[in-house]
Formats: sequence, structure tokens, C-alpha cells
Amino acid sequence: MKKRYLPQYFPVLRHLAAVRQLNRCYYCEKPMSRSGTGLPTSCTAEHLVAVKESGKHSKRNIVAACLRCNQGRHQIQPAPGPAKYKAI
Repeated sequence: MKKRYLPQYFPVLRHLAAVRQLNRCYYCEKPMSRSGTGLPTSCTAEHLVAVKESGKHSKRNIVAACLRCNQGRHQIQPAPGPAKYKAI
């Protein structure tokens, strides 16, 4: 399996997104726990446009999502947008 490249500033982008969203998941809007805890509510960074689809590691393309939503959204192909995901 090819290892993904994440820039050194990636954790900063995740943190900025969490602060901008008042520490609530972009999709389900529930409060998130600290990143790295492994809990379903753990804060993760989510690319709105996937890197494999030419999405960038940028403030405009990264939002904070709980681990549950981040993993669940990508099990649906193609991954739905936020409004459609909330309706599921």
C-alpha cells in the first residue's frame, strides 16, 4: 500500500477547521473530541475535494469531521457532499 503524503502543516489546518466550526463536525454537527483519541467523535481532517480528484491540502478544502462521519462518508461511492450526507 502506498503511503500518503501529508504536509507538516496538516495538523494546523485540521485545528483551524475545528476552531472555525466551533469544534463541531462538518457533517453531523455534533461536538468532537480531541484528535488522535481513536474515539468515534475524534476530530479528523476531511478534504471536501479528495486529493485523488485534484483536491488540495488547503484551508478552503479542509474541514473538521468526526471519525465516524469521515470513515462512513468514504464507504459510500462516490462520497456524497455534506448536504446529501446529512440526509442519509
